[in-house]
Amino acid sequence: MIDRRKHRRVEVDYCVNLRHPLLGVLTATVRNLSVSGLALTLHDDVTCFVMMEFEIEVQGDGWELETPTLPVQVTRVSGRDIALRFLVENSVSFAEDIEQGAVEEEPIVSQGLRQQLCAS
Repeated sequence: MIDRRKHRRVEVDYCVNLRHPLLGVLTATVRNLSVSGLALTLHDDVTCFVMMEFEIEVQGDGWELETPTLPVQVTRVSGRDIALRFLVENSVSFAEDIEQGAVEEEPIVSQGLRQQLCAS
C-alpha cells in the first residue's frame, strides 16, 4: 500500500485533555504526531464524529499547570482511536502567541455545529 501522508509522523506517548463545550473534558493518550495533526486513543468510551472540534492541551510532568490549548478537528474515528488535524496552520506559533497575550482565545465550536449537537 502506498503511504499518501504529506507529513512524517513521530511516535509519542503524551497524556492530553480534550475540551469540548458540551462533552466537557476528555482524556486521551497521543500515539503519534505530525505537523498537521495527531492520532490518539480516548481513555473512555465517548461517541465522537468527524468534524467535531476540540481544544487540546498536553498534561503531565514537565508541563506548566496551564498550558496553551490548540484547536483541533476530528478527521477519522475508529472506536476509541481518533485522528485530529490542527485547525491553525502553524499551531506552535499560535500557542506561543496565546501565551504571550498577542491573540485572544475564542470558542472553537461553530454555531452550526453547536446547534446540531444541542438538537441531538
